[in-house]
Amino acid sequence: MPQFAHEFQCRAFSVKKPFVAVTDFLWHSKWARSSPIVQRLVWVLRYPFALIRDSLNGELNLRAMSLVYTTILSLVPLIALSFSLLKAFELHYELGPVLTNLLTPLGPKAEELSHNIIAFVDNVRGAALGSVGLAFLIFTVISMVQKVEESFNFVWQVTKSRSLVRRVSEFMSLIIVAPVLMLVALGLLGTLSVDAVTSRLLQYEWVAGGTVWLSQWIPLLLICSAFTFLYGFIPNTKVTAKAAIVGGVFGGMLWTLAGKIFQAVVASSTQYTVIYSTFAIVIVALIWLYIGWLILLVGAKISFYVQNPQYLRHGRQRLQIGTAKRERLAIALMIRVARNFQSES
Repeated sequence: MPQFAHEFQCRAFSVKKPFVAVTDFLWHSKWARSSPIVQRLVWVLRYPFALIRDSLNGELNLRAMSLVYTTILSLVPLIALSFSLLKAFELHYELGPVLTNLLTPLGPKAEELSHNIIAFVDNVRGAALGSVGLAFLIFTVISMVQKVEESFNFVWQVTKSRSLVRRVSEFMSLIIVAPVLMLVALGLLGTLSVDAVTSRLLQYEWVAGGTVWLSQWIPLLLICSAFTFLYGFIPNTKVTAKAAIVGGVFGGMLWTLAGKIFQAVVASSTQYTVIYSTFAIVIVALIWLYIGWLILLVGAKISFYVQNPQYLRHGRQRLQIGTAKRERLAIALMIRVARNFQSES
């Protein structure tokens, strides 16, 4: 047993040793005396290093896997509840294309899966559910929101979550109102596209070219805006606008790039359909859910480090202080207390 423990410690040390070496290099005091360009470059390199270090620790991966399981149980209730206000006016079908675009990385089955989700939502009726079923639906959605908040609080190192009253009032109102705002935004874009003034402006070649270019970037802009809002709203702490925007842009761009790559891989690979048959879409959806949640948490990590750059060096690890430094710190603290006491007396 002692020999096994010694071998385990040696292996752990061998894994941590490269990170210690890179940490000492990136935070070496010599960079403070270098040129501003080198200082900026080293400052930028600290962020990907911190993300890689935190990802290899496995904590973000476990959180992402947990959120995948929660999403499977809560996806249909969440969409049913968020579409409830639109469903009362038979407008929930209008968000079908938006749902299809979100599921585009899943490949050719994205449209079929979107139709199935809309059909599930259409089958959820208050009279058929009853009071117990409706209460269970709301409880499932609240549980998912709690899991998401706990994951963001973990990234932000916040130990206290929202109270149940705040969670219900803030998140439930957001879940119900967000699809309505999305539908209003889509309606305004559609109105502008058929407006007489807009149609006349589109006759100019430079306006038409700019409109086509802008329409290609609108989905990315909407995704970055959604990520920015999530990073600023969900953590139970005050998040600065700069941290939320930087994390939102990084997370949105990474999510879009990963979606393109994942879609290309799924479209070019036909082996998984032969192996998994009808379960292929389920396997692909689970993988994409995991990637999506992981990207969302990585973007939240970027927001945290932008607002708290002092954590870049050690992350969630406690700062290890030797005995000599502890003694000097205690003496310095005692001297400070004595001087304050002497100045007040």
